[in-house]
Amino acid sequence: MIGGILAALLPLLALYLFLRLNRLRYRPEGTLDLGVAIALKLFERGRPKTPPPSLPIEEQRALQDRQVRALTGSGGRVALEGDLSIPAAGRSIAARHYLHTRPHSTAPVPLVVFFHGGGFVFGSPDTHDNLCRALARAAGCAVLSVDYRLAPEHPFPAAVEDAYEALCWAACEAGRLGADPQRLAVAGDSAGGTLAAVACLKSRDEGGPRIRHQALIYPATDATTFDRESYRAYAEGYFLDRSQVDWFRDQYLPQAEDRRHPHASPLLAASLAGLPPATVVTAEFDVLRDEGLAYADALERAGVAVHRLHYTGVVHGFVSALRFLPKARRAVGLIAADLKETMGG
Repeated sequence: MIGGILAALLPLLALYLFLRLNRLRYRPEGTLDLGVAIALKLFERGRPKTPPPSLPIEEQRALQDRQVRALTGSGGRVALEGDLSIPAAGRSIAARHYLHTRPHSTAPVPLVVFFHGGGFVFGSPDTHDNLCRALARAAGCAVLSVDYRLAPEHPFPAAVEDAYEALCWAACEAGRLGADPQRLAVAGDSAGGTLAAVACLKSRDEGGPRIRHQALIYPATDATTFDRESYRAYAEGYFLDRSQVDWFRDQYLPQAEDRRHPHASPLLAASLAGLPPATVVTAEFDVLRDEGLAYADALERAGVAVHRLHYTGVVHGFVSALRFLPKARRAVGLIAADLKETMGG
């Protein structure tokens, strides 16, 4: 009897829970994907609006890394991975190498130099391990994930210097990475998207390696202003708050005059002509959305081929949520398809 009553009630309970959870989707600004809405609720519980200033920066990074990694899944197994050290002037740059090849193939593959996000303050190859694995598998390529120096210990232009030196090293040493130096691309998300865009500018302007493609995932492209609609609409409660972006900017760009430099704000570059074809990914509920869209517009005006991937119902950082977001997996697949088209695979 009791078992029968419970069996009858279970569908009603499931429906009740679904309706309760579904209510989380609806915001005055629009409708979130259900998985995103649930993740936001879990992520925001007990999370400070800005990093607590009383915590040492290393503890802040550890806290942020744990929160981010809790929301990400595995990107799958690759044929080869390993950590390495890139020699640079007066220092070394840590990096992680992923190689995914067809079975029994020894032919060199395309190489993607990847820069992680985290506001130039947080993040590491560990936090973006799943995304780099997924990209290597989907594109059939090698990925070099660069552990560039972080602010506030190393403010602008330290990250730019590390990103570009790592790119130049990768072009010279592609053979030891199982890759073809003639099929070189850059990619990154958020702050890493900025670095990928800037690496293309520096390579063009300084006669550096030929970059065949740039994949910019919700990049920050203008550090001079918050006067955009996406900053007003999604200022709080969508994973990346305006107050956080402001704090990141103060750590990375403490000198106001640096914020107008095209290596900090690539949208302000005098010209974007001659840059490689781009994939630009943007998210609807993201304070950085309009910066990404504006950069795509500017690239197109300069004659650069752009593939726009705009995703509704999702927030900043969604591409890393491969564990539970189908849109994340689709985005990686489309980025990989663009890389294959421009570099072969």
